[in-house]
Amino acid sequence: MMVLWLWLSLAFAGTLSEADDQFVAGDLDAALEVMQPVADGGWGSGKLHYNLANVYYRKGELARSVLHYRYAQRVRPRDGNVHHNLALARSELKGLPEPAGLPSSWMALVTTGELSIVGLLLSLVGTGWIMLWYRREQPGILAMPGVIVLLGGLALCSVATGGVLAVHNHPLAVVVDNDALVRDAPRTDGGERFRLPPGSELSVVSELGQFLLIEDGDGRRGWISVSAAAVAR
Repeated sequence: MMVLWLWLSLAFAGTLSEADDQFVAGDLDAALEVMQPVADGGWGSGKLHYNLANVYYRKGELARSVLHYRYAQRVRPRDGNVHHNLALARSELKGLPEPAGLPSSWMALVTTGELSIVGLLLSLVGTGWIMLWYRREQPGILAMPGVIVLLGGLALCSVATGGVLAVHNHPLAVVVDNDALVRDAPRTDGGERFRLPPGSELSVVSELGQFLLIEDGDGRRGWISVSAAAVAR
């Protein structure tokens, strides 16, 4: 399995390097043909989604660029280039509601993966400390720092796991092509509540059949067709 992973990583690295060269040369369609299937297959890194967003931005497909900048932002929350380009793309889209925020505020600083690694390391340090003092037959108060560190590490792991579940259960959705008709019920004959222009960044509250219950950054809710927006899981 490890050999397969390494082989795939090297293969994708070579392919994406070629796509980067095509992007620099201005052949946007060729770069897109390489990048998009990799992203659709779930192999997309923060760098890939950032580059893909830049391709869409250069092509004038601003809503799709917003989608991939948001992907990249989730993986690279402290990357100033991602934040700058996302703000630039948003500024060129008109009539947008406030963008849906992150599931948790801490995700603007660290990723779930980073937080889980810190939590795991703290858990190992705390466990090691406790074992050291028990081997010395000096438990009790001397082991307390280890207990505190262990509990802190477990708490961070729990928070990270909650973040992963929150992203999965309430993913981001971006209206990418045409205006999205927001209905008051998950039916094709549901009454129209309002419309959302391309580039609208939404939080998916729940799914029912071919409809998504969404909420925008202004707190408005309603049902849209699954085909009306791209969902970033």
